[in-house]
Amino acid sequence: MNIFYNIIYSSKINWVLRNLNFFLAKILLVNFKIHPSGILKVSINKKQNIYLKTNQTSYVTRELFWKKSKNYEYSCIFMKLIKKMSCFFDVGASIGYYSILGAKINPDLKVYSFEPSIGPMIYLSENIKINNFEDRINVNVVALSDKIGKIDFYEVFNNKYSSVYNLSGEHNLGTKSNLKVNKTLVESNTLDNFIKQNNIGKIDLIKLDTEGCEDLILKASTETIKRDHPIIICEVLFNKIEDSLELIMNNLGYEFYNHVENYLEKVDSIKRSEDNGVRNCFFVPPNKRYLISDFLR
Repeated sequence: MNIFYNIIYSSKINWVLRNLNFFLAKILLVNFKIHPSGILKVSINKKQNIYLKTNQTSYVTRELFWKKSKNYEYSCIFMKLIKKMSCFFDVGASIGYYSILGAKINPDLKVYSFEPSIGPMIYLSENIKINNFEDRINVNVVALSDKIGKIDFYEVFNNKYSSVYNLSGEHNLGTKSNLKVNKTLVESNTLDNFIKQNNIGKIDLIKLDTEGCEDLILKASTETIKRDHPIIICEVLFNKIEDSLELIMNNLGYEFYNHVENYLEKVDSIKRSEDNGVRNCFFVPPNKRYLISDFLR
């Protein structure tokens, strides 16, 4: 089976197979889907493209290939919002989709990307080079958290595709159980301390996708948040850390806007009695509400 995977996911063969698969899936309604591997061209509008080196384990590029960028998460909102930003922190950058997307759309944007996991970090660095953004995107091989120093980090194995780096985005700080992992030590820092160490000015936008430790990061970011009032895009999974996230952001005076389809919907609470499918929430300070007014349902 490994030989079969090595063949269909080799870069040139995969390009042919996945595009044929995409065509047949539309014409014949075929359910079988080949995951992209190699270099994926992602169209973001009629005139602009970005390029992502990937492999078959990446959920991000799988969704981008089959659903296209306009239907992936909050991409449509992000593409408009990022034009109004000067500094973007991409925390849990994975292979760099949002970092590169932001840099492509806004030529004046400065991006700081954070990714402690070995495989995604390697692909992130290569994707920055492929898109010629070495001078625009600052890569940090560090786990932002509530601690400064070395911390335990859990690299998750992909049993099906064990011969390649796992780009699934499941790597974590011990927030997930029942997964085959390799425990390592990684460099950790708080966002507030990172800002001070690097003498960084105003941050406009923060994206958090860190597999369940978003609250730890925010707890140690309050100085920066109070200073800059950034808009924060945060992954919010059902029945995980909603209570902690809500308490932190309420204390900072932020409002909650759930991402629903291609819109934002204001809610008083991000806590839910049942899973309604919401996976991302925009935390917005009242003085920045005008920046998201065009996206409200």
